[in-house]
Amino acid sequence: MKRRFGNKAGWTLFEILVALALAATIAGAVALGIQEPMKEAKGKQCATNLAMIEGAKDEFSRDNPGVALTSIDQLKPYLRYGIPTCPAGGTYDHILDLNQRCTCSLNGTDQDPDKPPGVDKMVNGYHDLGQP
Repeated sequence: MKRRFGNKAGWTLFEILVALALAATIAGAVALGIQEPMKEAKGKQCATNLAMIEGAKDEFSRDNPGVALTSIDQLKPYLRYGIPTCPAGGTYDHILDLNQRCTCSLNGTDQDPDKPPGVDKMVNGYHDLGQP
């Protein structure tokens, strides 16, 4: 069958649409596969930030026995890059309380049965940062 505009080889509109549909399906599958590891990475980074803050609080209390933390500025000398922030957008609570562990405002409520208690978990986009 001869084409109307000549005998040039090329792609039809249908073939291009099929190729685009395949590319979109593959891109969607890759995006879904990357989403969960990204959430887990943010939870691990948050747990690392909390550990750094706890270390700074411990160093402050050793260097200044009996002195209460009244300002975040008192911790800045113990944190090389300043006070860290939650990569998932949460806020850190109990930073100035030497008697209580620092926590993140983003705590999951569901439990992941595949991970033991105290292991960092991502739950519905939030992270549960129980101490190991």
